[in-house]
Amino acid sequence: MYIESDQSIISVMPVLPIYLFTAVSLLLTIMFSCQPRKARVPHERHASNNRIGDNSRVSLDWAGSYKGTLPCADCTGIETLISLYSDNTYRILRQYSGRSDSLLEEKGVFEWDQQARYITLSSDSSNYLVGENRLFHLDKNGKRITGALADNYILDKLDNDITEKYWKLIELAGQCLKKQEISRDSYIILKADKKVIGSGYCNTINGEYETGNPNRLRFTSLSRTFSACNAIQAEEAFIQVLQIADSYYLDNDTLQLLKGRMAPLARFEAVYLR
Repeated sequence: MYIESDQSIISVMPVLPIYLFTAVSLLLTIMFSCQPRKARVPHERHASNNRIGDNSRVSLDWAGSYKGTLPCADCTGIETLISLYSDNTYRILRQYSGRSDSLLEEKGVFEWDQQARYITLSSDSSNYLVGENRLFHLDKNGKRITGALADNYILDKLDNDITEKYWKLIELAGQCLKKQEISRDSYIILKADKKVIGSGYCNTINGEYETGNPNRLRFTSLSRTFSACNAIQAEEAFIQVLQIADSYYLDNDTLQLLKGRMAPLARFEAVYLR
């Protein structure tokens, strides 16, 4: 049904049977494509101390995302986000503030040194000392940068939580999004007050959510504005995912919505630099 509001028509969405979601998801193969994705092995956590460990790889919970602003010779700063994964792969985003709004992305593998204290990125051979919830960008000789600017070469680890983050939809019903088919982001933000806001491909989404242990997550009272676009079928499938999901899996900056023992219904990626 629809509810009139001051700004637009709001659609209050009934929960659809799961077999209808399956049918709609088959249509998504026309709009999406995806390469097989290797499952990440969860990183085993170890007790850590409040200093740089003699063996950071073993003693520290290093897997996660690190953010900071590195110095730049011809811009106001390099907004940098590095995500380290437990399979020794990484993803790095850079934005040169004051020079360009573009995000530059690199992916690759990293190697530990013999003492397992610092890592080397394959894409640019840069080195980072791995500390307690921090990465220290090293100089060209692999040494700690000292002096008045030392703090400007530190990236801090982001909290590993699902709330207050911009979760961009990147995979739906096992199919990755084709950027050329979608003109705008589909995303959700789980607010600390148990409200959820976001967007489908065409309309704004609002509602509430409930959480519980272990990793339980349910969306309730979902509503959206009502306008048509060329991706309305994909939006319908996304809404149905939100309606039937009952749990989640979080791996650093990747969030999966699940339903029982089914394959992941949707996968999101946290966006920190926009």
